[in-house]
Amino acid sequence: MLYGAQIWGITDGSGTMPKSRVKALKKVQNQSLRKVLGAYKRTPTAALEREAAVPPSNIYIPHLASQRAVTTSGFPATEAICTALNDVWTSLERRRPAGRTRGRRPRPHGPRPSTIIEAARQAAIRKTKQIERVQEKARNAAIRKEFEAEILTVGGTLGRNQDMRNRAEDRLQTDRQRNEPQTGGHRHKHKKKTPLEIWYDALWRKRWKQQAEGGTATTWQNPWTLQTVPLYEGLQKHEATALCLLRTEVIGLNAWLYSVNVPDILPRCECSWSTQSVLHVLCVCPLYSGQRGDLYSQAGSRDLTEILSTPRGAQTAGRWLIRCGILPHLRLAGQIQQEDTGDQAPFPELDQ
Repeated sequence: MLYGAQIWGITDGSGTMPKSRVKALKKVQNQSLRKVLGAYKRTPTAALEREAAVPPSNIYIPHLASQRAVTTSGFPATEAICTALNDVWTSLERRRPAGRTRGRRPRPHGPRPSTIIEAARQAAIRKTKQIERVQEKARNAAIRKEFEAEILTVGGTLGRNQDMRNRAEDRLQTDRQRNEPQTGGHRHKHKKKTPLEIWYDALWRKRWKQQAEGGTATTWQNPWTLQTVPLYEGLQKHEATALCLLRTEVIGLNAWLYSVNVPDILPRCECSWSTQSVLHVLCVCPLYSGQRGDLYSQAGSRDLTEILSTPRGAQTAGRWLIRCGILPHLRLAGQIQQEDTGDQAPFPELDQ
């Protein structure tokens, strides 16, 4: 779907793609995320992207294009193209119109305008330098604060204890060298983020916070730094679906069904409580008090947000919801999972 996005995804430097270009891609991505997570149609797109750790297409594609523009800046082909463009521009500047000039294009003046790739490369370089300045400022402030606290603890001050001051400056210089970008090596999930990755991650975080404002579900309450993929690792498809429904609270419980005007549905629970919500079912409802002890002991917590925010608790909650058979469309999956298949055998091979 994103084949060649490093080329056709280049923008004018604003960092986001036009809506007309990304509309079809966004629709396909939303449909795919709903099928992967098993989420309802009314689940907000921002929640799907957050749970699957898949950035919006109109942010991810410009990121790919910007990264490619920076990577190819020193390639021989790029330099050859730049030289050819400069030669063409110089020849146009030297052109002398002969005779009548009516209908002829005016000669260009001034420096050659940047191509769209060059503009994207320049914008990426500006973003990189801005992120590096912010990182350097924050790093220096943190180091100075740490050493000032250490010096005050031993009874000296930074100005009076020259030896301690030299040690602080040495540590500062060592930390700068340690945090310089490394070249070579293998790419892995613990690799330090590049400045461009930090820039576009911040752009995604800003958009997500706007959507999360006022949200009460766990997916909105979790901090942005929480990694959501480990919450789903090791779960089967129906278990991951149950966890996604619990975290987004777009789930087939009476409280939510009533909020979207499903006919003949009232928000109260079968236990006569006023609302049947995720919090009520997992922590309060007396109908599941017998199973709730297993949930708390396996999850290691009694707090709803904490349960749904750790891999241990989240996976336990997803499996618990299926075992209890609360959601009809997941009840069959739970029955199949509990079915004893020890005496079953594969079909015999057909004689050829």
